[in-house]
Amino acid sequence: SGLATEDDDVYVMVVGADKKAHRYPVAVGLVARGVAEITSGIKVGDDVVVRGQDGLPEGAAVVVTSR
Repeated sequence: SGLATEDDDVYVMVVGADKKAHRYPVAVGLVARGVAEITSGIKVGDDVVVRGQDGLPEGAAVVVTSR
């Protein structure tokens, strides 16, 4: 799903225009069967890291392999 948590914060890692990972706090709505509704924090078209995001540091260089 791409969601990660730290303490009470929920976030996703987004690939920025600089081709680096950036942590975006998000608000989560409905959650069912491993799918979560993101109600704020990212927008349509953002490249969210959905594999390998655990332990990925802010500013790490990334390569987008599929969209």
